[in-house]
Amino acid sequence: MKHKIYISLAGALFAFGIPMLLAGCSGGNDTFSPAVKNTGNLGGPTPPVLHPNFTLTGTPPVSISQGDSIGIPLTLKAVDGFSSPVTLTSSALPTGTTALLAPADAVTPTTAGTTVKLTLSTSNSLVNNYINEANGITTPTGTYPMTASATGGGKTHTINFNLVVTGLTVAVQTDVLELNAGQSVTYNVTVTPVNGFTGIASLSTKKLDADVAAAFTPAT
Repeated sequence: MKHKIYISLAGALFAFGIPMLLAGCSGGNDTFSPAVKNTGNLGGPTPPVLHPNFTLTGTPPVSISQGDSIGIPLTLKAVDGFSSPVTLTSSALPTGTTALLAPADAVTPTTAGTTVKLTLSTSNSLVNNYINEANGITTPTGTYPMTASATGGGKTHTINFNLVVTGLTVAVQTDVLELNAGQSVTYNVTVTPVNGFTGIASLSTKKLDADVAAAFTPAT
C-alpha cells in the first residue's frame, strides 16, 4: 500500500534548524505532527544575576597607651559592580578618646580596594604622669569592645574589635619631699605598668627651684 506523507511542517521546521524523523506507517494516510521542544534562550546562555555589594576588612585588635594615638587601615572593596558612596562610622568611644576618619567624606569602593584610615587617640591629663597634676580627662585603662561600620547603597557591613588601653602608675615614697640647703636626699619612686603596658617610661621632674637639681637612677 502506498503512503502519503505531508512534509510541509517538516520543511518549516528544517528552516529553523529543528530536525524531524519520518518513518513509514502500517497503513492509511498519516500526517506526522512532531513535538517541538522549547530550547529556552536560542541566542546563548542566560547571563548571571548580579548582586552589587561591598566588603569591609580591617586589622584589629588594637592596643594603645594613655595619651597616645594609633591608625587602623580599613579596606572597602566593590563586588558585582557596586558603585554607591559609602560612609564609615565608629561606635561609642571610651572617655577621653577621639576617632578621626581620613578621608572624612563618603568614599566609593573600587574592585581593587579603597583604603580609609581610622585614627584613635586617647587622653592623659597627668601631663607625662607628673604626680598630683591631673588637670583634665584621662582615658581609663581597660578593654573596650568597639565596632567600625560602613553604610551605602542599602548595605551595611561591620567590623568588631577590642580597643585595649594600657598605661602606668607613678607612686613616690612621700607626697612631700624635704631637704635642707646643701644636703641631698633619696626617695623611692615606683612605676607600675597597667593592662599590659610595654612601652618605656622616662622619668623627670618639674617646678624645681633654680638651685635644686634632681636625678633618677635609672632614668628610664
